[in-house]
Amino acid sequence: MRTTPPEANVTVELRYHPDTTCAWGRITNAWPGFDHVWVDRAPYAGADWDGPLLTTYAGSDGVAYTPALDDNQKVMRACAWIRTGSQAAVIRCTDWF
Repeated sequence: MRTTPPEANVTVELRYHPDTTCAWGRITNAWPGFDHVWVDRAPYAGADWDGPLLTTYAGSDGVAYTPALDDNQKVMRACAWIRTGSQAAVIRCTDWF
């Protein structure tokens, strides 16, 4: 019997490369074909953001990366739709960076 909710093991990350000013989202330990990750972009944290952008579903290894997206001098975050123990799902996001 599983005592830890499946979503507790999923990692959501925002990755960034300063030379290209591009960011991308990543999830690991995800449910293949169901859990997915995307990025949001905003002029400042939480205000009128664009998203979800570049949604990508977890592969058979439980990992997904969105394509890289130029930050356009805005803040970005990564979010994921993660399956819970039931048929429901939760959304988890990183902080804005």
